[in-house]
Amino acid sequence: MRVEAVRKEGGFFIPINDELKAVAHDRIFLDMEIVRPVREEWPDFFNRAVSIFGKPSGKKASECVAENRKERS
Repeated sequence: MRVEAVRKEGGFFIPINDELKAVAHDRIFLDMEIVRPVREEWPDFFNRAVSIFGKPSGKKASECVAENRKERS
């Protein structure tokens, strides 16, 4: 399933499909794709977003962003 986050005042709205209501699990994981280049001040945004959905790796999202940048360079 793919949904698009819509910019609203104070953040983004992620429409949740009715199909998710039938999910019996305690948690779900959502993948995010940023379609614009990541700005330097965005790691804090990622940390807040990841804290909402959980951190399965135990790492801060900004650490993951830094690792991805190292891998790409």
